[in-house]
Amino acid sequence: IAMEVQTLRPHVPQLPIELVLHILQLTASISPTSAASVALVSSWARKIALPYLFTTLIRRSRPWTSVELSSMVKSLSGMSPARWRPPMHCGCLVRHMWTENVDIASRTDERALFLSCPNIEDLVLAPLSLRALADALLHRSSSTEQATDCPTFAQNLWSLTLTVHTFRYDWHPLVDVRLANGSVFLHNITHLRILDMKISSYVPHAHLPNLTHVALPYLDLMPNIGGGILRVPDRLLDHPSLQVLVLTLD
Repeated sequence: IAMEVQTLRPHVPQLPIELVLHILQLTASISPTSAASVALVSSWARKIALPYLFTTLIRRSRPWTSVELSSMVKSLSGMSPARWRPPMHCGCLVRHMWTENVDIASRTDERALFLSCPNIEDLVLAPLSLRALADALLHRSSSTEQATDCPTFAQNLWSLTLTVHTFRYDWHPLVDVRLANGSVFLHNITHLRILDMKISSYVPHAHLPNLTHVALPYLDLMPNIGGGILRVPDRLLDHPSLQVLVLTLD
C-alpha cells in the first residue's frame, strides 16, 4: 500500500492556495468542533478558524467553591476577573454572548468579561447582570482599550435578551448611560427579547426609543382566569418605532 501511495503521489495535482483556504473556511463554519480542528492545522489556519470559534461565547453559571470563597474573603483579587475572559486578542471576535449570573459576587467577573469583548452585537443576560453591564459601560479605561486593540465596548450592541422577567428598578443603572462616542446606550437597542414574564410583565420600552422588534412569552401574557385578550404590557403597542411583536412558545 505504501508503495502504491508513493507511486500515485506525483500524479496528484497540488490544489491552489485559494481553494485550500476556501475549504478550511467552509470547514470551520460547520461547527465549533470543526473550527477547533482547523485551528490545530497550522498558525495560518488558526487565523481562519478563530472568528468561527469565538463568534459566540457562552458562560454557564457555576457556584463558588469553598476555596474560591475563602480566597475572595481574604482579598478582592481572589475573584480573579480574568478567569472568564477569552484568550488574548480573541475577545474582539465575539459577536454573540450568553452569560449566566450566579450571584452578586460574580459582577466583577462579568464586567471584565464584557470589557474584553467590545464588539458584542447580541447579548443574553439575567437582570442581575444589568448592573455589571452598566459598570462596564461606565468603565472607560484606556488601558483596557489599548490591551484589546478594539473599538469602545458595546458601540455595536443592538440586541438584548433577558433570561427572566425584570422590574422597573433593574433598568435604572442603564438609564442615560452614554457610550464613548456620546450616544445613549439604550437608544442603540432595536431588538428586545424576554424569555420569562411569569412574575413581572414590565418591558422597558420607554427607555428604548428606537425599539423595533420585541419578543415576549405568549403563555405568560395569557389571562389568568377565563378568556379575554392578552395582557400586553402597558403602552407597548403604542410605541412609535415598534414594527414587530413576536409571541414565543416554549
